[in-house]
Amino acid sequence: LYGSNVHDIAMLGLYWDQGLLSEHPELVDRLPWARALVMAARGDPAADTLIAAELARPAPVLWTTHPRLTMLAHAVADRGLRAQAAELRPRLEPLAHCVANWGQVGVVGVVALGLARLCAVLDDLDAARAHLATAYAVTRRARGGGTLVRCRLLALQLDAQQRRPVDVTAARIVADDAARRGMRGVARDAEALIAAAAVGRSENTEQTPIGLVGVARNRRHPSCAGAGGEEIVK
Repeated sequence: LYGSNVHDIAMLGLYWDQGLLSEHPELVDRLPWARALVMAARGDPAADTLIAAELARPAPVLWTTHPRLTMLAHAVADRGLRAQAAELRPRLEPLAHCVANWGQVGVVGVVALGLARLCAVLDDLDAARAHLATAYAVTRRARGGGTLVRCRLLALQLDAQQRRPVDVTAARIVADDAARRGMRGVARDAEALIAAAAVGRSENTEQTPIGLVGVARNRRHPSCAGAGGEEIVK
């Protein structure tokens, strides 16, 4: 059942979870299909062709198939590949309620989280949030702390994609939690959201006095009051 490369598969999953794939090119020699993942982690555009080729490669369905496809789903999302997202989505949707793992070797995470990211690439944000809700449910049931951090990050990223205000406090909690867990890639993504929100706030303060008066009036508008009638400052 287990081949000589099971250790490499386990380390592949660990490095991906830690956001360290780009620092371990040695995996490519022993796991050729991992080349696409490593190059995507480096932000190399050549990864796009490799990902497409890997998805098109004829292969029987084995015990490694769906964890491999789940990891590729995250690479597709990282690269923003719409065609591959549309191709991969129906292949994973029947398994949305599952946790992808390589037997007893390593865990990739909840399939629904990868699906949510694919749907976000396709701008199907309702489906993305539905899959994210499934991912939350499966993760809580399985007590997957690391995946829960990834779910919280994606929820914030979907807010940003929909041009909703990003909860900076929540993003800071995600960044700190990810850093404590050694999930450097997740921490970096959360920090990027915080930085983008700071830029947005800076731009909003550079308004004309008329614009600022308008903002002040809006803050006192009845629609900005809470359930008890108190004023809410946004």
